[in-house]
Parts: sequence; structure tokens; C-alpha cells
Amino acid sequence: MENAKSGFRLHSRLLSLILLVMLVGVSGTAGAVISDVFFNTASAAPVLYDEDAVAALYEKVSPAVVEITVVQATTSRFGSGPVQRGQGSGFLADVEGHILTNYHVVQGATQIRVTLSNGRTLDAQIAGTSPADDIALLKVNTQAVKGIAPLVLGDSGIAKPWQMAIALGSPFGLENSITVGVVSGLNRSRTGVISRTMTGMVQTDA
Repeated sequence: MENAKSGFRLHSRLLSLILLVMLVGVSGTAGAVISDVFFNTASAAPVLYDEDAVAALYEKVSPAVVEITVVQATTSRFGSGPVQRGQGSGFLADVEGHILTNYHVVQGATQIRVTLSNGRTLDAQIAGTSPADDIALLKVNTQAVKGIAPLVLGDSGIAKPWQMAIALGSPFGLENSITVGVVSGLNRSRTGVISRTMTGMVQTDA
């Protein structure tokens, strides 16, 4: 990672799907969701969706999920082109105001603004990037995010197919959107928005 703050390490196998936040249950214990939520042995039929568990998770983590808007300069063969505006999602990764997002969201940005779940909008700067992994690290004012619990980075190396996957973000500017699914597969390869085939990815249907 270029110019990233010392000591802040990002694992290249972490999900880089837009502010995809993959969580395996409120308890934080891998597999607990399967045994305690999805397959209730006291019932003859499996519980495929636990509304209370998803609601609790949403309330717990959504304050740390942010909307990102950028202004990007464009060029053409005649020189400078029209200004473009883009949107994406990210999440607070520590108490110092670092926000993790995708590199393609902020690539070429001349201005970056972060909107918190409480509606407050902050200026952000790029603290570091890893274009090959489509990851970028932003920095906002530390005091502005005081009291917001950052999300804990997971270990994609222990992910299993069938585990619960929940995505929170602001696709197309639709703030605080949530979708629920499962881990569909592991070690997937995909050529994404960057000109590189990304490997070791976790596939989800969320």
C-alpha cells in the first residue's frame, strides 16, 4: 500500500466489494450463525432468515458505514473534459478516522466527501492506495467520528461456503441499503474495473 499510515495493514484477500462488510453473525463466531440461527434443531423446518439477528446487526454496524461522493476531472484529446461526479461506499476502519473503500471509487478524484449515517458530511483525503487490489484508505477528521465504533476487519481465510453474508452500503446513492445472502464460493478469480485479474476472492450472493 502506497503512503499508508505505518502499522495499518490490509490483507489482499479481504473483500473489496464496495464497502462490502461481510459478517458471520452477531456473536462474531464463525459457524455460530449456522448452528444457532439457520438450523434451529427445536423446529422441524430450518430457519432460513432470522429477522431479529439481521436487525440487531444492522443497528450495530450501520453507523460505521459511510457514503462517499467524489468529483473527478476528465480529459479528452482536446484537453480538459467535463467534471464527473461519482459515488460509492466505505466503512470506518479505526478510531483515528481511516475509512476503507475501493480504489476505483476515488481514482482520479479532485474532491472527496464522506457522509456519515447521521447525515454529517466531511472532507476526506486519500491516505493510501493499493490499485492492484482495488483498495483505498481515506482519512477524515478524528474528532468528527468520535463515538462511532469502527468495524473489525475479518479474515477471509476462515470463510466457508454457506456462511451468512450481509452487505451494507449506498449503491447509486441509496444510503443505508442492506442485502442478505450467503458465501457462494471461495478462491474466485475476476477481472474487475481495474485492468488486473483479482484472485483469492470470496464470492457472495448478497
